Amino acid sequence: MLISQILDDAETIRVVARNGGGKTRIINSARSVYSLAMEAARTGTGLEALIERKGYGET
Repeated sequence: MLISQILDDAETIRVVARNGGGKTRIINSARSVYSLAMEAARTGTGLEALIERKGYGET
């Protein structure tokens, strides 16, 4: 899984993920890669499992 941070057209930070050759999708309610990693560490959840639990928004 490739995880990145981007700025959208409104200059809002979005965290996106892509598996293999699939589409890049926005991760719901993720404010930054750092905050996502900290949440995973704080809850003892793997990063990929946390992302799957949060779900995806637009592509």
